[in-house]
Amino acid sequence: VLGRDPLALFVPKGGDSLRAPSRLRNRKIILNLTSGDVRSFAARVVRAGGRPRIAQTAQTALAMARASSDLALLPASCARADQRDGEAIEPSPIRHQADVTLVIADVPNPATRLIHQAAPDLRQRFAPLT
Repeated sequence: VLGRDPLALFVPKGGDSLRAPSRLRNRKIILNLTSGDVRSFAARVVRAGGRPRIAQTAQTALAMARASSDLALLPASCARADQRDGEAIEPSPIRHQADVTLVIADVPNPATRLIHQAAPDLRQRFAPLT
């Protein structure tokens, strides 16, 4: 296990950040998860007052959020990987995280040595949002 990837709130340029306790109330929330049941998580968004739309990929979620100025909930590593100027990434108001694992053959070769060398840097990519 390299680490855990928490869900993050992506705020596109021109989008309104969350402020009040009823932050999701009547807000469209684009949703992408890499683990777990996305439909049961969407029900949690509904209970929090949001109106979820499920995106099949993180890239689709980001593109939809940018086009509509709506918020998106997706894995933090995915949001960070494609963050642009003027966009914000905040902790999710609804907790969820996925284990991030990497399985490789235990056969010494240049590729496995490279992965072992990169492991500390990869772990840092999955640090929690602050």
